Amino acid sequence: MEKVVKLNAQAAGRDKTARVLQYLSKVIWYKLQKDGKNGKDGKNGVATFQSLELQLSSFRKLLRFGKCIDTIYSIIPLLKYEEPTVKVLAILGKLTNSMFLLADHILWIGRSDLYKVDANKWKICMRY
Repeated sequence: MEKVVKLNAQAAGRDKTARVLQYLSKVIWYKLQKDGKNGKDGKNGVATFQSLELQLSSFRKLLRFGKCIDTIYSIIPLLKYEEPTVKVLAILGKLTNSMFLLADHILWIGRSDLYKVDANKWKICMRY
């Protein structure tokens, strides 16, 4: 299990780079849309950067794939805490993060058309 955790940890740097590019493309397409500089057909520039932002978002979700297992695995050291309040709150925090990531993984699988997923049902889980 340590090997899986170590492998997933290496994606953190790639995620940060992709996040910067994703947010930059979002700012650019917002600015193009606001200024009305959309290209010859009126949508080309905005559509290009919207597509890039969507692809980077999907890439970041792919990099995060499997992190729910890492999060659950990180609960084991928390079991050694002596203070019961800290122990319970830390474990609950890790569990809720793991459930969020699991729901995010399922939504990504549905959006990628790898498996049919009721996205509305899973989006409700993501709100809480």
